[in-house]
Amino acid sequence: MWLAFNLQDKKLYALKIIRSHKKYLESAYDEEAICKVIAENYQQAAWAKSVKQYMNQPTQIAITREHTHCLQMFDWFNHHGLHGKHFTMSFEVLGKNLLSMVKKYDYRGIPMPIVREITKQLLMALDYMHRICKLIHTDLKPENITFALKEEEEFQLLYDHVLSTPLVDMYEQTEKIILNKK
Repeated sequence: MWLAFNLQDKKLYALKIIRSHKKYLESAYDEEAICKVIAENYQQAAWAKSVKQYMNQPTQIAITREHTHCLQMFDWFNHHGLHGKHFTMSFEVLGKNLLSMVKKYDYRGIPMPIVREITKQLLMALDYMHRICKLIHTDLKPENITFALKEEEEFQLLYDHVLSTPLVDMYEQTEKIILNKK
């Protein structure tokens, strides 16, 4: 995974770049198809009704992709590089995983209020994938349960890896920049 900053929408993305070998590309295309189904079905009426019930809010709320509690793929593209064509998927940037939280609590148990919230969101995600998307998650483990970043954590990532790099200085210059002079 690579951290990327989109200059157009000013957002961070996690890029998954797949090797150009055929055996990697086939599984990447399958993953993209699954992620596309997950990204496209959140507005179904059955899911909207479920979210309102889960959240105990029968009034009108705007259902977003975040209500699925699933990893969100935003785009995909092919990058043509020196070593061939690389299939690339663009995902939301997420934070640490459940295993890191288990370690944080020294393998002695996560506090019950946190366990309840994780369980609720995990069950909502599995319900969405199974009932709405007709998918079955076959690799459920602590390493694959990741947490959203808080706004300040995302800003810190942006600052540390984008705003405080020489690349930003290049964009602030008014003179032409020649990256590869031959």
